[in-house]
Amino acid sequence: MNIPGPLLIALLILVGSIGGWIAVKLHLPALFGQVMAGVLLGQTYASQVLHHSSDTFEPFTMFALSLVAVTIGGHLEFKRLRNAKKRILLISTTQTVVTFFAVYLVMHYFNPLGLPLEMQLPANLLMASIATATSPVSTIHLVREQKAKGLLVKTTIAVLAVSNLMTVVLFEVIRAFDLSYLTKHTLDIAVFGSAGVGIGIALLIGVVSGWGLVRYCRYHLGRKGERKMDPVLVQAELFTAFLVTIFFCNGLCEWITLHSTDQLISPSPILANIMLGLVLANKSSFKEDLLSLFNVLEHAVFTMFYVLAGSHLQLGYLGTVGVTAGIFFAMRLCGKVGGGWLGGKLSGTTDKVSRNIGWMLMSQGAIAVSLVIVLEQYPVFEPIRGKFTAAVLTAVVLAELSSAPVIGFLLKRVGETEKDRTRLIEFLQEEFILPRVKVHNKRDALEQMVSFLCHTHTMRSSRDQVMQAILKREESMPTGIGHGIAVPHAIIPEGDEIVGVLGLLEPPVDFGAPDGEPARLVILIATPESQKRRHLEVIAAITRMLRDESIRSKLYKAESSEEIHEIIDSEEAETFNYFLTT
Repeated sequence: MNIPGPLLIALLILVGSIGGWIAVKLHLPALFGQVMAGVLLGQTYASQVLHHSSDTFEPFTMFALSLVAVTIGGHLEFKRLRNAKKRILLISTTQTVVTFFAVYLVMHYFNPLGLPLEMQLPANLLMASIATATSPVSTIHLVREQKAKGLLVKTTIAVLAVSNLMTVVLFEVIRAFDLSYLTKHTLDIAVFGSAGVGIGIALLIGVVSGWGLVRYCRYHLGRKGERKMDPVLVQAELFTAFLVTIFFCNGLCEWITLHSTDQLISPSPILANIMLGLVLANKSSFKEDLLSLFNVLEHAVFTMFYVLAGSHLQLGYLGTVGVTAGIFFAMRLCGKVGGGWLGGKLSGTTDKVSRNIGWMLMSQGAIAVSLVIVLEQYPVFEPIRGKFTAAVLTAVVLAELSSAPVIGFLLKRVGETEKDRTRLIEFLQEEFILPRVKVHNKRDALEQMVSFLCHTHTMRSSRDQVMQAILKREESMPTGIGHGIAVPHAIIPEGDEIVGVLGLLEPPVDFGAPDGEPARLVILIATPESQKRRHLEVIAAITRMLRDESIRSKLYKAESSEEIHEIIDSEEAETFNYFLTT
């Protein structure tokens, strides 16, 4: 019996929504209920219908993966990660490498799936590469649910993005290697060149598509201002442009795969969309506006995606793959925690981050599931498909069930829950702090700090305008406040928010403080005309906070921007850097 595609889609969303609702009522992740709904569907006649209708669902599946991928790339905003690059790259690399080898070596040694010798290498490599993936959707949802904010949360979200980018690249290389190995039965080094070409094409497609989308959106946003267009119409046009760009990325990658003379050159749509998100994050100011346009569709799309994924799981294999899933889950967790700790120590980050970052990466949802689905299209993996899919999906469910309470507990323990609220000195984030500024005199210090301010912020006023305003204020009244602190500041004609930067000067220089002590710690602030009232409140709060001997001594001893930000953002400083109610 054939069931029309639209009716199937309605059935999947309905069944998945019911499964998710039941799971939430039982205090379980909605994903668990959606996957289990798919598993139950897979045991009925519907499984045959779903199998024969796979082409109907492919665009929807790829669309869901594309949204995840764009979100991943959207969290790699280079300006925000300016002072965190070493920490993010080292943690991402070490936890990816350690997790990969931990899973591969144990799977290879014990062979829990009971695979024949010729399938062990390709299957174990694939399983190890999928183990490195972390769910951005689930983790970010938990962070938002806890209203969490802080150094651990910031590091987690950035590591999620970088490590998933590494996961997709690693998977593509191994996929190409496995296809060559299983079809030619030899280890051909040329396969890595083909994989590299495919990866390069995907990256190029994403960058060019992102650039085109940014240009188009800027044009239409400009038209809105010039012609006073209806905001609803503008949103509709932006939504259409974003939708077209995503499907263009997916379609072009698929077209190149189908028409390439080398079957190993297969650009990844996931990788292309990660790059699309990365371009949006770094070349536009409307990334969040674009992504928010899909909020209405998000629930339905991901519900169908997880139900479809669950329908691939054959219950007949659960008895034989339960041990494999347990080993996969345990070794992946060891790799994440151990690799995260190692990366944290190598980068010199705080103990709070190095001890907890691996646990924050427990969740394993959309990316892992998507990579399993990608393998479905290759007949060469047919001998391992049933057991492999069952093992990975079971491990994913285990990760989702355990990650929510663990991540929630960790966020509370490190004191980052209920912190996603605006604070008075909100503008002094990690990326706006210089732990060491080599200076010659006061003028040199001001020039360097103003340049840093303009480089790290989107300013409507030019560098020269800001510098002149700061110098004018210094000439009328020096801004040294004593105890080795100076707060140079000025009112600038344009802008929406107060912006500022912090620097520790080497050597300290004279800022005309009443006690005659040269300034070692300088906070430079630029305030737009519209924020004059808040400006005085901020200056007073900074002065009170930095006159606190305990806080001041900790700041002087700090060796990195993250340490300085942790002190300013700590509970000890909340009396001065308090949360705003309006």
